[in-house]
Amino acid sequence: AVDVIRHQENGCLAEVEDVDGLAAAASRLIDDEPLRRQCVERGYDTVQAYDWRAIVHAYYEQVYRPLMEQG
Repeated sequence: AVDVIRHQENGCLAEVEDVDGLAAAASRLIDDEPLRRQCVERGYDTVQAYDWRAIVHAYYEQVYRPLMEQG
């Protein structure tokens, strides 16, 4: 499976139940404006692929269109 969030590219990750790691990631985003801006911009670009219109289009192209071309 492809991870949606890529650490320090479009978000920050911490291990499950790693409170200190989560706090450190949040602090880094607060203190590091270029990283924060990059995560916001790339995060926005990432979520566009999960917009319902993009999903419907992909579903149509991958599922329905091939079926319609067969019939």
